[in-house]
Amino acid sequence: MVANARLDGLICARRSSNVAPGEVAGILVPAFVKLWGPDGPLLPLLRAAASNRLAADALIEIFTDRVTPALAAVAVDRPRERAALIGSHLIGIAVARHVIGVPPLIEMSDDTLVAWLGPVFAHYLSAVYPSAAEEAGEPMQAVPSRRNPTLE
Repeated sequence: MVANARLDGLICARRSSNVAPGEVAGILVPAFVKLWGPDGPLLPLLRAAASNRLAADALIEIFTDRVTPALAAVAVDRPRERAALIGSHLIGIAVARHVIGVPPLIEMSDDTLVAWLGPVFAHYLSAVYPSAAEEAGEPMQAVPSRRNPTLE
């Protein structure tokens, strides 16, 4: 399966050439689109997982056995937590795009989806763990946004 090869490739690429967290979306999202899209093998499982514990367990196993190890190769720390954030984000997008049918997500090209998710995944994989600021006695602060003039 091509998508699984991409995840395996992420592990190997990280070990050999230091894939930056910002590059992960370019590897993970195309694999996600193929696996979870209308023609992919995981969409029926996703639909079933909402009401069937065995299907939900199968999805958890996929994330535990395939996605988490791939992302652990890139995460700065706490790989299980960071992989859970990315996994839940991807599942939410799959549900919104292919189960509920949110029009902007349906109409969005795969390349645009990759572009939107890249910075988010980079944040999930490399941001300072929130409690580090708490432990230092510093208040939690939101990361200031950078406006993109091309979107205005």
